[in-house]
Amino acid sequence: MKGKKTFRTAFMIAVAAAMAVLLLLEGSMPFAQPVAVEAKTVRTSITAAEVEGIKNKTWTGKRIKQREIDVYVSGIHLLEGRDYSVSYKHNKNVGTAKIIIKGKENYKGTITKTFFIFPQTPRIISGKRSGSKLAVKWKKINHQVSGYQVALNAHKRGPGANLRYAEIRSAGGRNTTSKTFSIGATYKWYRVWIRSYKKVGDKIYYSGWSDKITCFKDGTFERDDY
Repeated sequence: MKGKKTFRTAFMIAVAAAMAVLLLLEGSMPFAQPVAVEAKTVRTSITAAEVEGIKNKTWTGKRIKQREIDVYVSGIHLLEGRDYSVSYKHNKNVGTAKIIIKGKENYKGTITKTFFIFPQTPRIISGKRSGSKLAVKWKKINHQVSGYQVALNAHKRGPGANLRYAEIRSAGGRNTTSKTFSIGATYKWYRVWIRSYKKVGDKIYYSGWSDKITCFKDGTFERDDY
């Protein structure tokens, strides 16, 4: 009986040792336990994206946004809201506005574009010549304007000059609504345009030119489309 007990004890010890070795191997061998590996999405940078459709705007008193822009990365047309988001800076007053395009989901990085916000264009109310003087009146723009300029184009015979204007003259500050200019009394007619401008820091932003009027020697004027 003593021999059987000794054999049984030895056998149990051997089994325990074998199990210990298996457990040790199971913990150390790479195929013993499956490991879950999360796949990483490769995000494409948009810093070199092509952005189309950004346009300069005229001041409205409200924050101005771009409504029809298209963003392309390597020829792929991205979708706003899914592939990128858009935000703005300095997009209310006359000056240089910024549009910030930031990648989302499969896209990363940020690209910044700019556009100009120009002052509103004034409208000429009347123009009257008297000898060597030309008096011009216009409707004042109440916001985001520093002053006005008038362009004059003279001709001795009549409409048909190719130049859009012969000279540009200062027409006063932002509260000015009329100005009298010295002109050549012998010219048959003068064409007149006006525009506003706004100084922002060291830059000047000009509105578009207004519709023109033609002022005649007899003191009359008319609006035309030459």
